[in-house]
Amino acid sequence: MTIVDEVLDRLGRWLAQHLRREIPGEEPFMPTDPQALRRTLRPADVLLVAGASTLSTAIKYLTQSRWSHAAIYVGDALESGGLGESHKLIEVDPVDGCIAIPLSK
Repeated sequence: MTIVDEVLDRLGRWLAQHLRREIPGEEPFMPTDPQALRRTLRPADVLLVAGASTLSTAIKYLTQSRWSHAAIYVGDALESGGLGESHKLIEVDPVDGCIAIPLSK
């Protein structure tokens, strides 16, 4: 990796960390009962999310949408020996890349 590539990589990571911070005062809003959501979801369902980070706000503004993010529900397909929550989503994060997260997040 050249020095220029390393500098650009560090700059990109710093910018992604800065942009994913939550905006102070924004409260997460869940319009549905979490238990009802778990019962209703089926593998391959796509969940649309209205994030509250600086990046999410920019995405919503630029796309003129109320949604800034999407995740796909995979259920217990990634279950590893009973560890953690079995209801999983796959999402892409600007810092961590493609990751599995629990539905409770």
